[in-house]
Amino acid sequence: MNKRTLIVAAALFGIAPCPAAWPQDTQTPGGGAPGTAASGAAPPAAGAPGSVIYIGRDMPYRDTKAIGRAILAECSLPQQGAELLETAARREGLNVVRNDEAVKAGKGRVLQVEIVNTTSFGNAYTGFHKAVEVKGRLTEDGNEIGDFSGRRDALSGALAFRGTCSALRRCLDSLTSDIAQWLKNPGKNSRVGN
Repeated sequence: MNKRTLIVAAALFGIAPCPAAWPQDTQTPGGGAPGTAASGAAPPAAGAPGSVIYIGRDMPYRDTKAIGRAILAECSLPQQGAELLETAARREGLNVVRNDEAVKAGKGRVLQVEIVNTTSFGNAYTGFHKAVEVKGRLTEDGNEIGDFSGRRDALSGALAFRGTCSALRRCLDSLTSDIAQWLKNPGKNSRVGN
């Protein structure tokens, strides 16, 4: 069963997948393997023993005008995104610390991730489509090690719809797992998620 068949089946039966376990493409737009720079030279691993990666207390929206008012008011995605990223990174054995001052100072390894956009549309007949898009950048003492963009989608059938915030959180949960994997071998112009 391929990915497209799973998505159609999910929409018909009211399942809301946002799975991080689906097979991903093995090539990035730059031509290299996922998480590597197109030049072929892999930067040092971000999760080296004893190294700390600083992230912000929140995963901010890049531009709040691009986000629906109801999502801004009800979903708390910036706070949840940072919490989920910290949890996912620690699960991968990475030493992540949420510290706004360290991020602002730019000393050591700093990962900055922004929520670029959210998508929410659909109806009871065609199903509900939700998505979250992010961009991120990893630096060390102000020098860029790598950057990425990513997106995850969720589909909900009419019978299984549990709300926009819940679906967007599932997308963020999958994205943060993708980002934690990327941190183990960061590269420039990388793609995470779908």
